Parts: sequence; C-alpha cells; structure tokens
Amino acid sequence: MSPADLTPEEIQACLKVLNTIHAYDEEHPDYVAIRRATGKMFKAVKRHRRVTKRDEIAEADRAVIALTATAARTGSTTKPAATSWQPRRRAKSPATSSGPGPATSASSTTRR
Repeated sequence: MSPADLTPEEIQACLKVLNTIHAYDEEHPDYVAIRRATGKMFKAVKRHRRVTKRDEIAEADRAVIALTATAARTGSTTKPAATSWQPRRRAKSPATSSGPGPATSASSTTRR
C-alpha cells in the first residue's frame, strides 16, 4: 500500500482507534493486533529520534572542531612552538654520593 492509497478519512479513522485503544485490556485480541501493527511505527519513531539527535551532536562537534587550529585548512601561524620535555634533575649532595642507602644530612633534603 502506498501513501496515495490512504484517504484522509482512513487516516482519521486510524487516529481515532489509536487514541482510544488504551481503554481495552492489554490481553484483548484487538489490542494485541493493534500493538503488533504499530510496532514498526514505534521503531521508526525511535530510529528517527536517535538519528536526529546524532546528527545534531555531530554538527555541533564539527562546528567546534572547525574553530580549532588543528582543523584549519589553511594552516595556522599561531601554533605553539614544540618544546621537548626534560625531567628535573636533582643536584647531588656529598652525603648522597658516599654510598647506598638514604641520605641523613640536612643538605640532601633540600630540593631546587
């Protein structure tokens, strides 16, 4: 059945049934038949909402990325200079170079 096959009167009759079917018991055969028939529409609604939400989030992400320097197509001249990271080295004190074990002098506990 194509959309052109449904008349406005049939659509109105369908909506009337769907708006009043909740009065039936959930085990009633008519209620079960309508629930099964509307299952595909329910899934389509869920799919539509999920896709719409995903598209909105993706568009917002693209807008944020477009504003960053890494996404600029022309290249940015304001990129930070690369620096190499070096760990801080502690100065050796005479007490720590005398042998293994923890240092006990006061000069070995000071850090620079």
